[in-house]
Amino acid sequence: MDRRKRHGNQPDAGKVRRTPRAEARLYLAKAQQHLKHARDALAQGDWDTAALLAIQVGINAVDAACVWKAELRAAGEAHMDAVRVLQRVFGDDEGAVRAAGHLRALADKKNTVGYESRMTSDAEATSAVKRAERVLEWVTDSLGVEQTS
Repeated sequence: MDRRKRHGNQPDAGKVRRTPRAEARLYLAKAQQHLKHARDALAQGDWDTAALLAIQVGINAVDAACVWKAELRAAGEAHMDAVRVLQRVFGDDEGAVRAAGHLRALADKKNTVGYESRMTSDAEATSAVKRAERVLEWVTDSLGVEQTS
């Protein structure tokens, strides 16, 4: 469901929280740390762990970008709120549109990976980590910082 604001055609971001710009680097550090461990989990064949961490990478990376640019981040329980905040903050920016697509795909897997009895496959975990890498790469490029790991 695509919620729209009453004024204009920007997506409703859901619950948002004002966050000081200085905290953007903390969200970025979390994303980088989670990506390192997601890659480790992939190498060890821990597909569910890799996929869950990949989802967290995407969310933390997008939080970093949105906090840096607008001092806003998603504050709701729905992971799709992070996608909506990204769209609200960055609008039609080409990189942000791609990052939103990757994050949307990651968020769509959250319930399956985290709560259902079915185990995540190697291919699903690998895809999730690649999507997370792409989101984080866009964020580090956008913020002009070096990507660790």
